[in-house]
Amino acid sequence: MSDTNNIYETIKEVKLINGFFGYSFVIEEINHFVYGETKEEAFNFVADYINEYYGKINNEWENQLRKKKVRKSKKDLQ
Repeated sequence: MSDTNNIYETIKEVKLINGFFGYSFVIEEINHFVYGETKEEAFNFVADYINEYYGKINNEWENQLRKKKVRKSKKDLQ
């Protein structure tokens, strides 16, 4: 799993594009770009995107942990 600090450290404000504010950031070596009508709106998009990413990663981690526990308990029953 990527380190949270690494993603937040990659956030950069980008120049206005067609009057919109934007930010770029990197997740798993992929550059992402979000924009909004205000800086706050754009940054909220960044936060939502990162939170969704970490929620997905945490769910995958929890599922793997659950599978390991299930395998172990089935093995113990035999």
